[in-house]
Amino acid sequence: MRVFQLKGRVTVLLFLSLILLLTGCPLVHNGREIIGTIEKIETTQEAGVTVAGRPARQSMPIYEGEEVMTGDRSTVIIRFSRGGLMQLRENTDPIFTIMRESMCLLIRMFSGHAMLDSGGQCVNADTPESGAFINTKVDIRVEGGRTVFEVLEGRIEVAAKARPQQRTSVTSGQTVVVSSSMVEPARPLTQRELRDLNTRFLPIREIRAPGPPRGPTPPSDIRIIR
Repeated sequence: MRVFQLKGRVTVLLFLSLILLLTGCPLVHNGREIIGTIEKIETTQEAGVTVAGRPARQSMPIYEGEEVMTGDRSTVIIRFSRGGLMQLRENTDPIFTIMRESMCLLIRMFSGHAMLDSGGQCVNADTPESGAFINTKVDIRVEGGRTVFEVLEGRIEVAAKARPQQRTSVTSGQTVVVSSSMVEPARPLTQRELRDLNTRFLPIREIRAPGPPRGPTPPSDIRIIR
């Protein structure tokens, strides 16, 4: 009888977990929301990618408020719990939190280069120069006192930090440069720029749909680039 009751409880817990995943409800562990998990790592060193200062490994959870950092010649793909993927190129350092008033994902990115597929969830990107509302596929580059957005699909709304009320719409196939004081006029991407943008999104497109939950993978599964 006790065995039957235990199996019944486990079944109920698994069923409730499945409901949470399908309905987009937040995943919480020890009172902290899980923003996402490490999907894929490519690096030249064992600690080339870190999560809150800890060496990253495949399937490692990322909790709200934690910083993910990539070093030289290192890249990582993150799968968000509420949907969507993000690839960080080398020397990139975002912090992920949830905006409680809107329940949008807030990505605070201080430097580096990333490709984001929001996967249908609302995302706010905050850089030293800009703020942007994103529900699309976009390339974000923060360098030299400016932020450059290249939109592959959909549309974003972007504003300079000095003028947050003056928002500029940037649509599919366009790019825009933002400094702390102004948003430059958006322009169409050239054919070469568009090809390069599509190529940069290939690693995200090649990620397969999630399968059954996996346990943590030993660090030896990290792909080391020679």
